[in-house]
Amino acid sequence: MTTTQTIERCRSCDGQVVFVPSATTGKPMILDAKPRKGVVVTIAPTEHGLGPLASRATVRGETLPAPSASVVDVYTDHHATCPDAASWKGKHR
Repeated sequence: MTTTQTIERCRSCDGQVVFVPSATTGKPMILDAKPRKGVVVTIAPTEHGLGPLASRATVRGETLPAPSASVVDVYTDHHATCPDAASWKGKHR
């Protein structure tokens, strides 16, 4: 996360969580406070769409650049890890 977030506790499992606004709706999302490492593969766009996952490829005579990979912090939606998530399903607070 780019800014400092206040670590809170899940009301069900007491796990550490943070609330961040959704990029699409602005509504708060509950995420696990501790990120895990993930890999993002970047494929250069071309006029024919995204290039294939190969070290180098040629599409219709156009040589595509090799994809690159970056290790990033990935924050997991707490609903996926909370042992009590099912008890909250469908409830509106």
